[in-house]
Amino acid sequence: MPGYPPYDLAKAKSLVQQLGGLTVSLGTIQNLVAQETTEALQTEWATAGIKTTIHNYPLAALIAQFTSGKWQAMVQTAGSYDPAAGVGVGFRFSSMSPFSGVHDPHLDALLNQAAGTVQMSQRCALYNQAAAYIAQQFYGPFYFGFAPANVAVKGAGRSRSRSASASPRSASSSAGCSGWRQATGAASPTRSSCACSTC
Repeated sequence: MPGYPPYDLAKAKSLVQQLGGLTVSLGTIQNLVAQETTEALQTEWATAGIKTTIHNYPLAALIAQFTSGKWQAMVQTAGSYDPAAGVGVGFRFSSMSPFSGVHDPHLDALLNQAAGTVQMSQRCALYNQAAAYIAQQFYGPFYFGFAPANVAVKGAGRSRSRSASASPRSASSSAGCSGWRQATGAASPTRSSCACSTC
C-alpha cells in the first residue's frame, strides 16, 4: 500500500520501552483464519515487547463487544469487490458505524464522496486516497483478504435447478475496485492499488 510505513522492529521496541510497556486486548470472531491471524499478530508483537491477550467471540458476543464500545482492538474484515458493497470499508471505518473505532470527519468525507461517485476511475482514485489516509493515520494494519474472491451465479434467486446449472463467474473481475478486499485490525486493502479495469 503506497504510504504505508515499512516494518521497523527497532522503532517498535523503542516506542514500547518509552511507554514503559504495552498490553493489548485483541479480539476477533471465532473462525479459524481470524484466530490464526490474531495468534500471528500476538507472536509478531511479542518480538517488540507488546503483551497481547486474545479474545475469540461467537458472532453475538462480538456484536455485543462492538456496541458496548469497551473493546480495545479487533481483527475484522471489510470491503468486497466494491468497497461500498456489503460489509464495505465504511462498516469498519465510518464514524457512524457501530462496528468502527475510527471517528474521523476527513475519512468520512472521502468514503462518502467515493461511494457517491459513479465514474469508476474517480471512484477508485478516491478509495485509493482513503486507503493511503488509513495507512498514514495507522487506523488499521494492511493484511490479506480472508475471503479472496466474491462469486456470483447467473439466475440466483430463481428456481433451484436454474441456479444450480448456471455458470458461476467472479464478480470481482467485472466490477468495482477489487483492490479493496480487506482484512483488518479494523480494515486493510490487500493490494497496493485499485485493480478495477478502468483505473
